[in-house]
Amino acid sequence: MAALTNTGDNRITTYDDVEQGQYVIKIQHASTPTFFKLILTTGDFVSCLRASLDHLAWQLALLTTPKPSGELTFPILEKNTVDAQVRLAKVTFGIPEPAIALMKSMQPYHAGDDYKSTHLWRLNKLWNIDKHRHLAGFREIPDTWEFNFSGIEKMESIPLSTEQIGDQTVMRLPLSLKEQVHFNPDVKVEFEINDASEGIVLRYKDLIDMYEFVDKTMFPAFAGFFPQTEVPGQSPEPIEF
Repeated sequence: MAALTNTGDNRITTYDDVEQGQYVIKIQHASTPTFFKLILTTGDFVSCLRASLDHLAWQLALLTTPKPSGELTFPILEKNTVDAQVRLAKVTFGIPEPAIALMKSMQPYHAGDDYKSTHLWRLNKLWNIDKHRHLAGFREIPDTWEFNFSGIEKMESIPLSTEQIGDQTVMRLPLSLKEQVHFNPDVKVEFEINDASEGIVLRYKDLIDMYEFVDKTMFPAFAGFFPQTEVPGQSPEPIEF
């Protein structure tokens, strides 16, 4: 999932843009079932990760009531408004107050105008998108690309102008470098969730960071609300079938 390498499936063409003084490289990406499978798998990943937070909220509510409210959920709020706090109180009804205070401390609105950079906002946004349509995936190349220049023994990295147009990646570099540059046509491109209209652009590493935040930061923070079922240092009793 980290990257797609399509040897032989990409059609590469080049031309001189004399008016702009640029050497243009176009990569026509082939549509592959693997690419769409990645999009669907990412949607499943997002839904399961978001659902795990609602499961956490439900278990917290069970600490005080045998029948939690049907509106119970783990709140994720981007703005700290009166309406947002009213909704937070409604969807966390029955959860112990210290746990609600901990939930509040994790809200994206604490990041101010940068709330879109928080893991919880991104998770919730992807979840909402995936409920109505599949996530928008692209196959992007990095902002810099490794080229082999004539007369230079080692690979050099140079900045490029890159643009995604439909199923094409267009790279532009100075026309003066045309005769010096040699590139490998076996192009490796990275999978990306890119939905500019929703304000979300994520790479594979962002998804991993999101998962680790939930798994290694959020769940351990709430662990103290639940009774320990195992004695530290003692193995659990084996289960007989």
